[in-house]
Amino acid sequence: MYNISARLPALIGLLGDGAPIGKAVLGFDAFVDRITRPCRMNTMKELGDVLLSRQEHSFTVNLENAQTRAGGNMPNTALGLAGFGCDAACVGALGQPAVHPAFAPLAQGCEVFSFGDPGLTLALEFGQGKLFLGEPGCLSALNWASLCRDPGLDTLRRLYAQASLIGIFNFGELDGMQDVLNGVLRDVLPGLPNAPRLFFFDPSDLSGRTDGEVREYALALARFRPYGRVVLSANQGESQRLCAALGSAPQEPGDCPAALLGWGVADLVILHSAHFAWAADAAGRFALPTRYTDCPLTLTGAGDHFNAGVLLGLLYGLDTAACLALGNASSSLYVRNAASPTRRALGAELTLCADLWA
Repeated sequence: MYNISARLPALIGLLGDGAPIGKAVLGFDAFVDRITRPCRMNTMKELGDVLLSRQEHSFTVNLENAQTRAGGNMPNTALGLAGFGCDAACVGALGQPAVHPAFAPLAQGCEVFSFGDPGLTLALEFGQGKLFLGEPGCLSALNWASLCRDPGLDTLRRLYAQASLIGIFNFGELDGMQDVLNGVLRDVLPGLPNAPRLFFFDPSDLSGRTDGEVREYALALARFRPYGRVVLSANQGESQRLCAALGSAPQEPGDCPAALLGWGVADLVILHSAHFAWAADAAGRFALPTRYTDCPLTLTGAGDHFNAGVLLGLLYGLDTAACLALGNASSSLYVRNAASPTRRALGAELTLCADLWA
């Protein structure tokens, strides 16, 4: 495992030294999630079987343990970074004229710029799967012109000029995101100061996008590479969809990052799942198991907190293996505790992973 176990004491020591220097700017989605579990249904197959058996009939699915909290890739990732003490700014639909109460913890830990009211999501959690029923609200009208009006092009240029890490999330669910990417490439990046810079992308669920749209998105990421190091992080389904849109058909999940790297879409490609994380960059291919639990307290936001751990490692300037270790540890803590971990908790989790990674 790239001698990651032997490196854990130094990594834990680094976490204790303080948060990394550098500002992250993240955008643009935001949802208020109502997270619940269907009564007496442990798998999505059980729900599917009930739906098929009750066609053309009315029936009720009772929900239990509903909780309302901040949702969306950008807010959850930002909450993870805030828990680690990182300097982060968020641009998203966080509420107007005031920030929605669900995002109060985000506003306490990050600089926030809101351009509208958040979307709404009903998240049904099953043992190890999730079903999201979403209403995007004002996010359905999001495009580059709307962002140039609010928060404004000058604000975006200022934030990106200050950022050492720029995160752009949720192409899959936001119809105008390709227009946003094109606008950033055209109107912002050419004017940024020449400085080391990271771009981080998580496409989110791509099932609602055509192959042509997915291909256009993947090729757009390559256009960011002249302006900084590009990192692409996706789950297994998203990675396979990206590969298929580009004409690749990897046989194993761990082959997807290398295939996408070969297409030149990014400098570092990461695939994360409940059991493993894989990555590929110029130094080679990497794989690291996750300390898996059969009894997660929550699933919604697990991938975002994996990303937050990876981003923490990137901000520290760590190599890919160490970034995967932080991502896996962050996600593991989050699903067990349903809360964003601290750097101290992350260090304790790394200790628990030592035997797994030996």
